[in-house]
Amino acid sequence: MIGDDLHNAFTAGYEQGLAERFDLEIADAVQAVLHQQVRVMLGFAKRSARHGAAFSQLVKESGERE
Repeated sequence: MIGDDLHNAFTAGYEQGLAERFDLEIADAVQAVLHQQVRVMLGFAKRSARHGAAFSQLVKESGERE
């Protein structure tokens, strides 16, 4: 009896640990994608500051949906 309870508790804890690890892997992947998108937008902002209003308008228009 006690052995079965210990095994069941271990199995439940192991499965919970795997589920939490999977959640963390997803969160890390999402964070990496968001970080890359922010870096791209920062590049646009820096170019806009260098090239002026015409470039800013081009970037704005390219992001608009039809």
